[in-house]
Amino acid sequence: MKNWLSKFTLAAVLLLGLTACIEERVVVKVKKDGSGFVEHYSYNSMEDAMSGFLSGLADEQGVEGGADAAEAKLKNEYDDQYFEDFAREMGDGVTVKQYQLGSNEMGMRGYHATYAFDDINSIAVKMRESLGDEEKGAEVAEQKDALTQVPDFSMQDGVLKIRIPHEYDANDQVNVSDDGMDDMPPQMLGMMAAMFQGMRIAISIEGLDDIKSTNAIHHDGNTVVLTDFKMDKLMSNMDNLKKMQSFGSLPREEMQALSNQLDGMDIDLQEQIVIRF
Repeated sequence: MKNWLSKFTLAAVLLLGLTACIEERVVVKVKKDGSGFVEHYSYNSMEDAMSGFLSGLADEQGVEGGADAAEAKLKNEYDDQYFEDFAREMGDGVTVKQYQLGSNEMGMRGYHATYAFDDINSIAVKMRESLGDEEKGAEVAEQKDALTQVPDFSMQDGVLKIRIPHEYDANDQVNVSDDGMDDMPPQMLGMMAAMFQGMRIAISIEGLDDIKSTNAIHHDGNTVVLTDFKMDKLMSNMDNLKKMQSFGSLPREEMQALSNQLDGMDIDLQEQIVIRF
């Protein structure tokens, strides 16, 4: 999980050019005894586009059952085995509680899955690898890896500690000098923001028992936000988008200061977040 912050933020930027609109949200619901649930929301407009294609093709050819074919595609991609494998990859003792295939509020197709765990110390929560399998190269592989991991959890006596790894290297800078953004017409920015409406990548913690205290920056009641990228908001401002490209290569303190200025990005960059139940 070395340099997870850098990889994760850069992954969000790369998603703009490498995939269709997505919603990837993980909510870790935890009790003070360390047990709990992982709610995973994973939706992608590619599934919805394919559903429309299959339905339209069937209608054009006079074949009934186009909608059924699209639904069958979704079920074939996400079956019992998929979720059982997903649970096993998250750690020992993680089990599938339930899952539901369908659409989110934006019409993207995918699923909402719930996993149960007995001990948060033994889990490594992951997201679906959202970048396309057809994309190759070491850099893309690193971004895919970043989207399948979240920071380390450690809990004892009702105190949850979340470690946020980040190693700053002054020589490891992101090259954004030739990104073509300066030549982008203003109206194109609006079109891109509309195209990525609803695109979101988020990780949060929810206390099933009351949170008594926390040093978390983004804390509301029993919910602590670790990361929440709302890409349509970020893309509505060119300056924000340019700043975000260099975000992951900055020292931790500068990253936090910059994130606080960006509309559409809520992220907690403390080295360790502590939640007391």
